[in-house]
Amino acid sequence: MKHIIVFLAITALWADGFSQGKPKPIVMVNGQIVKDTTTLGNFDRIDYVQGRKGVELFGPKGAQGVIIIQADGKIPLYGEVTSSTGKRIKGAEIISADGKVLATTNDCGTFFLPCVAIGETVTVQKKGYIGQSWVTQQSEWKVKLKRKMK
Repeated sequence: MKHIIVFLAITALWADGFSQGKPKPIVMVNGQIVKDTTTLGNFDRIDYVQGRKGVELFGPKGAQGVIIIQADGKIPLYGEVTSSTGKRIKGAEIISADGKVLATTNDCGTFFLPCVAIGETVTVQKKGYIGQSWVTQQSEWKVKLKRKMK
């Protein structure tokens, strides 16, 4: 049943783009951009990012949307990091429990990790701010960091 739903969703999105002369959305499977979706097997999760969020995460290629498919027991992790006043924070590090830097926020204060294990602890930190940790259970995160007291 999942195969049919994914095939229909991707076909509908692509057909809509073709009928209006627009580029197709990006399709990612396990963090890799794919051109041929006719051979998709089982999958665990599918996310669709569009509009401003697609451009912020993937640049101009994400303008028509991004279909994110996970088929390995992991989920994509994406979101934005802002200050407590709402200002987007560029250069914040997203760090794994073992201290490895997984990603850094871009100019828009957003980040994207294609494959993160559910239940993995992730920390966001930036010099001058109090770091924040959480256990991954969902794909999209909005992280607000507070300034350190001097």
